[in-house]
Amino acid sequence: MKEETRRNHYNAKSYLKGFRNSSKSIYRYNIKDDSILHANSLENIGIMRHLYSQEFEGWLEENFDAKYRTLIKIIYKCIETGKPISPEFLSLLISVVVYQKLRHPSERDFHFHKLEDLQKFGIQGPLEKIFSPQQSYEMVNNIVYKKIFSIIENKQGAILLAPKGCTFLTNDTGLGMVTTSITLEEKGLGFGTPNTYIFYPLDKKICLALSDGKRKLKDGIAVKPCEAGRYRMIQGAMLLGAKPYVYSSSLRNINIAKRESEIIKGITEEEIKRLRKV
Repeated sequence: MKEETRRNHYNAKSYLKGFRNSSKSIYRYNIKDDSILHANSLENIGIMRHLYSQEFEGWLEENFDAKYRTLIKIIYKCIETGKPISPEFLSLLISVVVYQKLRHPSERDFHFHKLEDLQKFGIQGPLEKIFSPQQSYEMVNNIVYKKIFSIIENKQGAILLAPKGCTFLTNDTGLGMVTTSITLEEKGLGFGTPNTYIFYPLDKKICLALSDGKRKLKDGIAVKPCEAGRYRMIQGAMLLGAKPYVYSSSLRNINIAKRESEIIKGITEEEIKRLRKV
């Protein structure tokens, strides 16, 4: 049996470093109890005990966490020079987005019980009765990862630059979603939900935005400023996607997100029509 780790960082420190302020501290907001932690270290946030095996932890560290800051530097270099991101690094970028979501503890419980999906791959019955929780988690991740990757690479993508004087926040899944479809909203949001904006802040200054469109992510990523309305939408969407933590370089961002999340939850048909034009 694979050796279990005692502490797993489901939010990689290499990722959270991009959301610290100039004092190298970070604010963590808990949406469940409306509490805020001001942390001067990343050691004890975004962790859970016995989430997956030492082998899987090492694989994540080697293939994603250790490469993340290099990936961000390459993206900034492409922004400065106007050169496109190479297919190799674009593939790594998509993988980072997918695994940031899949490595969250809530994903293990969620996918354990989607037996109808698992049975398509020849797996019968609850995985936790066949394998250890850590082994089950890794198997489910491998299956779901391939499905989500294929969806994302066919999305239209853009790198949005935060407005002057503003910074993006993030959450513990790294993702925020907003749908402009009233009929589909009640079914829940997912990567494949039509008419849905998907936001993944890469650090506090740049955010990957995905949506349906004729141009595919694998064909290239546009770089453009994030206008004020879209910026506020992203902040609110990140709070709504929190399970249950939001991370930010400032308290101001958290207050903006709290206000905008209420607007998104109470969105009207007229507002949806306006968002489609943004």
